[in-house]
Order: sequence, then C-alpha cells, then structure tokens
Amino acid sequence: MFSSAKKYFTDKNQDLTLLRLFKPVYIFFTMFGLFPYCMKFKTKHICVIIPRSIYLNILCAITVNIVLCIFGGMDIRNKTIEIIAGEGATVTQVNYILEVVLLQISCFSSYISIYYYRHRLVHILNDMASTWLELPSTNNRILENLRSHIIVTIIIPLFLTFLQIIMNCVWRVEWSTTLITIAYTCLEAVQLIALMFYYLLVLMLVALLSNVEEAIKTIHKTKPVSDNFTKIDGRVSTIQVRSIELTCVKAFEIKREINDAFQATILLNCLQSFHSIVSETHGIYYGLLVDKSLETDVVINVTLWVLCSLMKIYAFAYSGNLINLVVSGKPLR
Repeated sequence: MFSSAKKYFTDKNQDLTLLRLFKPVYIFFTMFGLFPYCMKFKTKHICVIIPRSIYLNILCAITVNIVLCIFGGMDIRNKTIEIIAGEGATVTQVNYILEVVLLQISCFSSYISIYYYRHRLVHILNDMASTWLELPSTNNRILENLRSHIIVTIIIPLFLTFLQIIMNCVWRVEWSTTLITIAYTCLEAVQLIALMFYYLLVLMLVALLSNVEEAIKTIHKTKPVSDNFTKIDGRVSTIQVRSIELTCVKAFEIKREINDAFQATILLNCLQSFHSIVSETHGIYYGLLVDKSLETDVVINVTLWVLCSLMKIYAFAYSGNLINLVVSGKPLR
C-alpha cells in the first residue's frame, strides 16, 4: 500500500494517465461506499466494472448511513431534551438540529445520486481517458498539475476532519462530545468525500480541455517573416482538426453528464453550507457576546465547521470558474 502511494507521488510525467491519477482516489471512495462498483484497470486508459461488486458496495453505503443516522438521531434527541429543559439558547439549539438534519439529507442525496447514475459515472471516466488519447498530441505537464491538485484536494479535508476528531477526543472525553463527533463531524467528512468525487471529475475535465487548447495552439503556430507579414504553417491535416473538434464535442457532453449526476448534491450542499455558516456564526456571536459562556474547544469546533462549509462553496465556485476560463479561452473559441 505504501509503495503504491509512493509510486503515485513520484511517477514521472510520461507515466501519468487520467485513470492512473484517479485509481488511488477511487479506492478511497470505495472504502466509504461512495463508488458503486469495484473496477479493474485493464490498461492505463481503460477500466471495466465488476457487476456483482455493487452488492458489497451498497451494503457498505447502507452501513455507513445507518451508523450516521443512529448517532445523528441520538444527538438530536439530546439537543431536544436540552431545549425542553431550558438549557442554552433555543435558537442556537434549533439551528444545530436543523444543520444535522440537512447534513443527513445532503449525505443521502449524494449516495442516491452516485448509485442512480452509476453507469454514467463509469462512462464519464472511460470517455475522458479515451478522449485524451484521441488528441494529436498530449501535454504531460497538465497531468502533473492535475496530480498536484488531487493531492491538495485529498489532504485538506482529511486534515480538517482528523483535527476535529483528535481535538474532541483529547480536549473533552464526554458522551455528548462523542455524539457530536460522529453525528456532525463524520457526516461532514463523508459529505466532503462525496463532493471530492465531483470536484475531481471537474478537474479531470478541465485537464482534458486544457490539453485540447494546447493541441490547438500547436497546430496553429505562426512564424514571423517581417514586421508586417506572418507565415502560417499550413501543414495541418484535416484528420487532426477533425479529431480536435470531436474531442471538444465529447468534452462538452461529459460536462453535461457530470452536472446531471451531481445536480441534486450540489443544490442541497449549497443550501446546507449557507445555513451552516449563518447558524454557526450566530452561535459564536451569542456564546461570546451575549451568554459569555462559550468554551475554547467549542469555538474551535464551530470555526472548523464554518471553514468546511466555506470550503465546499469555494470548491463549487472554483470548479465552475475553471471550466468557464478554459471554455472562454481564445483557442477554443
């Protein structure tokens, strides 16, 4: 396992492919039941599904959701008892309950979307890998940049999640803290992993479009002859131009399929993230300035939750902006 991880980080540019970059992340998704099938990577550019593996992955997904649902229900029950007993601010407690419910719903929607569009997701991966090969030339520097993006995308959510879990385990060992850790922090972690799936597909699509852009620049090189004249290299075959046109068509079709597969997930997560930012900042304001009883570990926890919500919104905005920048570039136009 460690040798595979080392190879992933140290592979030379010429050994990189889209599927090779996705493979370690796919294993990570499968651990949480967030990929519907086990896959065989037959070559560097083709993967095939193992049809019967869906039953094991569904079982894993159901188990994760049942555990999170049970602990979430227990946490909501505790908060409800506190509201009835008049402990704490009612608005803050109700906001927290609503946050957990919205997180549960958005988490369920992610699993449902991934399994409902399971064939389309595998088709997207194979399409991107095969389309990359169809280009007249490929730029491995783009894959190197993609690998760096993938590594950062994996490390940041894992770091925030482990930081919250370790802090809760060390700072205050109580049953209520354990409930919050599993009911909220673990729910947030699963949701971040599901969104990581969408984000990485978009990054792979952007890499494909960037490669198209580089191919267009290559076949339209100009050579200056004098100050007023430019010599255009006309030795571009019709096959190359046609190949690039077909690649563009496939890339835009892949973009539409990704949007269809994750549409509900994006909508619910945006709703949950905006609500979380507003309610948690209100909780910090109330605890620090009104009640004046907010403890340090709670402030850190709430701040990390707000950061996770901001990170999700940023990921949606950044991925969409990346596609717009590539699509609106002069070579593709």
